[in-house]
Amino acid sequence: MLGALMLGAGFLTGCSDNDPAPFESIKKEPVAGENLTVKINGTVIDGGSLSVEALSDTKANLRIENLVNGYPTLVVPVDMEYTGSEFKYSGSAELPKPSVGSRALASAPGVFAFAVSGVIAGDGSTVSADMNVSLTDFGRGGIMPGDYRLSSEINAENNELSDYTPLFLDWRVINPEGCPGSPDKDKKLYVGNAVKVLGSHVISEMLDGVDFLASGNLSAEYYSGVIPTGTDDDGNVVELPATPDNIQAWLMRKFMQGGVIDRYPREWMESPASLVNWYADDEYVYIMPDINAIVRTAVQAGGDAELAKQIIDVIGSLATMTDEELAATISSLAGLLPEGSDIDLSMIQPSLVREILGWFVTGVPLKYEYTGDYLQLYVDKEMVNAFMPVVLSIGGPLLEKFIAEMSQENPMLSILIPMMVQVQHITDLVPVWTDNTESFRLGLTLRKASAPAKAKCKSEIKAPMSAELESYVRSFIGR
Repeated sequence: MLGALMLGAGFLTGCSDNDPAPFESIKKEPVAGENLTVKINGTVIDGGSLSVEALSDTKANLRIENLVNGYPTLVVPVDMEYTGSEFKYSGSAELPKPSVGSRALASAPGVFAFAVSGVIAGDGSTVSADMNVSLTDFGRGGIMPGDYRLSSEINAENNELSDYTPLFLDWRVINPEGCPGSPDKDKKLYVGNAVKVLGSHVISEMLDGVDFLASGNLSAEYYSGVIPTGTDDDGNVVELPATPDNIQAWLMRKFMQGGVIDRYPREWMESPASLVNWYADDEYVYIMPDINAIVRTAVQAGGDAELAKQIIDVIGSLATMTDEELAATISSLAGLLPEGSDIDLSMIQPSLVREILGWFVTGVPLKYEYTGDYLQLYVDKEMVNAFMPVVLSIGGPLLEKFIAEMSQENPMLSILIPMMVQVQHITDLVPVWTDNTESFRLGLTLRKASAPAKAKCKSEIKAPMSAELESYVRSFIGR
């Protein structure tokens, strides 16, 4: 009898040892769609997938795909607890700088602190994930988080153009002799003055400020376009319909007036903070638009869902193309250009396309510099050296053709480009860029929201033009 009991006990113990552990029931297939519930910093996120590689009842690796901005694939180790029917889990990691290539979580200081927790069904069929992403001290670089307003300064105290205009361009040449673009005594091209005056008025119509949140999100206060203004019979400034003629007259008036930013009052819109992220190092701040989130938000606001899917699919397919396939795709875009456009798209090399696509992951790099209360974000010659010949050679003719068509109804516009850039054609600046550029800085000036605005003086910015031309311009904008 004792032998029989011992044999039975051994049999039962053997059966227990052969029972599968709970974690072995978790499927390894990606969970997506209605079976996956994800929140990032409190915002519900659609799309993407999550796979669970269960190592034991207490350990697992989560493979997170296309959910965390800047990290198309993210593998995070988590601790698990089996409750009898499901697994509760949590884990955290510091994320390195986003990279186009796959990277393991590094031991060096990360730019984002990442934490995730949630519940996994016993068989892994459904997963909930509550994720939190925030900047580390290291990831803030030299940027001071906070609310920044767009500068409202055009003229400095000496009535010269300020170094802190909302939009600025400083393009200096090596040799000013015979150089198109009317270089001044400091070897600066006149186009920089035009950008500072006219460009600052335009950008001030569309952007009011930027908030660099400590979480690593970025929000902007913006408006969808220019509000042209005029005066009524009593001399009061009034908003005018945004017709091409009114906008052209408004632009010319601002160009000749210079002076101060005097925007017509409006109600600014605020972009959701979940659409753009940022991080920084000692030299650059990286602006990371979340393309998936932007497209998803546009669809929720009434956008075309099918078009949105096509955009995402196109971006994804471009990233996987060979150089030959990219070159063929670029060439096929020639059919979309206006008829009669003499533009060679072969200048757009696959390497340029790959660099731009890489920015969707790593973020758009901008240099930054603090001067007192001012923060300037900009690109320099080195950063845009490969792009400028393409921009000038392709964008120039397209802009000139557009203006030529509009000039049929408004001849004044036909002199806009020569007056702004002091060259007959924008393409005349290509050899200046390739052979005669000493330095280049193009960017925005922001000011700490807590800093008081300086008093401005109103003056006219003189363009180097003939007296007859200036008289004609003034008669146009004053009509």
